[in-house]
Amino acid sequence: MELLISTIFVLFFLLGASDALSRTIIVDKNGQGKFTTVQQAIDSIPENNSLWTRILIKHGVYTEKVVIPKEKPYIILEGEANQLTSIEFGEGGNVVESPTFKLFADNFVVRNIIFKNTYNNDLIKLDDNGKKITWAPAAFIGGDKASFHNCGFIGVQDTLSDAIGRHYFYNCTIVGAVDFIFSNGQSIYEKCLIKSISDRIGPPGYITAQGRNDPKDTSGFVFKDCHVSGTGHTLLGRPYRPYARVLFVSTFMENVISPEGWTSAWHAGSENKITFSEVNCTGPGADVSRRVSWAKKLTDEQVVFFTNTASFLDQDGCNMSTILALLLVFLSALNAQPDVSRTILVDKRGGGNFTTLKQAIDSIPSNNLLWTRIFLNHGVYVEKIVIPKDKPYIILQGDLKYPSVVEYGDGGNVVESPTFKLEADNFVARNIVFKNTYNRPNNGKKIIQAPAASLTGDKASFYHCTFISVQDTLHDGLGRHYFNDCFVEGAIDFIWGNGQSIYEKCKIISVTDRIGLAGFITAQGRNAANEPTGYVFNDCHVNGTGPIFLGRPYRNYSRVVFSSTYMENIITPEGWSEWLTGPLNLTTFSEVNCKGPGADISRRVSWEKKLSNEEVAYLTNTASFIDKEGWLEKQPK
Repeated sequence: MELLISTIFVLFFLLGASDALSRTIIVDKNGQGKFTTVQQAIDSIPENNSLWTRILIKHGVYTEKVVIPKEKPYIILEGEANQLTSIEFGEGGNVVESPTFKLFADNFVVRNIIFKNTYNNDLIKLDDNGKKITWAPAAFIGGDKASFHNCGFIGVQDTLSDAIGRHYFYNCTIVGAVDFIFSNGQSIYEKCLIKSISDRIGPPGYITAQGRNDPKDTSGFVFKDCHVSGTGHTLLGRPYRPYARVLFVSTFMENVISPEGWTSAWHAGSENKITFSEVNCTGPGADVSRRVSWAKKLTDEQVVFFTNTASFLDQDGCNMSTILALLLVFLSALNAQPDVSRTILVDKRGGGNFTTLKQAIDSIPSNNLLWTRIFLNHGVYVEKIVIPKDKPYIILQGDLKYPSVVEYGDGGNVVESPTFKLEADNFVARNIVFKNTYNRPNNGKKIIQAPAASLTGDKASFYHCTFISVQDTLHDGLGRHYFNDCFVEGAIDFIWGNGQSIYEKCKIISVTDRIGLAGFITAQGRNAANEPTGYVFNDCHVNGTGPIFLGRPYRNYSRVVFSSTYMENIITPEGWSEWLTGPLNLTTFSEVNCKGPGADISRRVSWEKKLSNEEVAYLTNTASFIDKEGWLEKQPK
């Protein structure tokens, strides 16, 4: 707390005697904020504003063109750290009018926002209507002292117009094929992913087209500790103006770089004026043995000057990078939630950092201690996924608008067959469909064990997720787990294992018509009376085809509670079933305040438990049953 207070004090001092952050404006497309569009929020800020104003954009896709005019400086544009916030529009053909986002104002900070121009999304060279790939910037940056953190810029041609002013990009992703970082900015890109999709256009593409006009011009693009990946072949750059300046320093280059590296293109004959250079780069694409002969070799002093934010971006002594870093710390404190260190975009169509979920997980370092978000763009990803024990603090986020599905078809072994296996602690999943297709209808195979997911990590939460199979759908195996507004479908023991879990506002769907006899929702495996495990279904809805039992004991001390749950007329009258040998009086199977035609307990088994009010309160409360140390609150919201 003392560090936070000191940081805020320094921030106030650097930014001036007035309040560092005058107000926060919330934008929520669903109507839960001050405005429903980003442009409305910007329009509400007075002209010649001299106090920092934060616009917090709630998650979702905002389909609009946004302009921040020159007379509206000191704006912080911030997306939700744990969910996708995207501003996108589809317009092309004019680099001045077409950008989705245009910044003319000075003193600007943005974080956790994806800027996207969808105009060229579905085009490959030339479509049936004669429409070809053309200029379609995701963003135009024409203000001074602008900083971008954990942002994405997605397009095909002229993705990012880094036009005028000093700009700093940290841990950003820029995707494109033709001149996708271009113009005359004075900018450092640090720890960014540069993703070429030049296979979309056929011939080799170009990452940069920098527009320095004369030798006294201070502009240039510096890529420091970045990663160049993608598809097809691309050149590092071509000169937009005769004194173009681009440096790649300590950058890893995958095997997508053309051997010559650069071209003088429009300014052939003026190669001596161009400063294109690579310093200490690594990877299969960093072989300089066949580079153009006129690529520059810089002195150590020049490299130090260009790669240092204080010397290259901050010559007027405004200490911009320090102010922005402190500001971001301040904002994180205001959010009162853990920050997300980076966002990895997975898109099976090639518009992200990776095309498979496995690649994204593999890219996260072992023993990671910072929350990393993997955003899985919509589509069906046919792969088996394992998140190993040594990769904690992962957020797996699906698309809000269209399904993000992870599926595979393997059965017969509950250890090896799951589509998704979570072994790591501290995990969050949102808007993901997990599916095992092995027992799909009419496949001619006998229905057997085929889990969609196996969870053996601790402190895992699932929001708006779906688990689909027939037998052993969800192995809720070990650890404390929380499910909110999820959908679980199956017929035989389709929620099973020895987890300590609460299912809240979930839909439990029986498909026993697939097996032709009565099924079982749960098979909980508590081993001893002093074990804290068990399954609690609170305010859920049991639906589907029957008949089905609420559960059977997988181990002697099995514990399952249905509380305030609506049950359709598919539950067998006895409700619960015997299974493995053992005294049934050791089990804790109970129903509390349930409703619906399936909730009639008049004919239930005699060994169903009646819990005390204290027991019900303990088991149905997340704070007491699974969250005594407050781990749910510590996860990014």
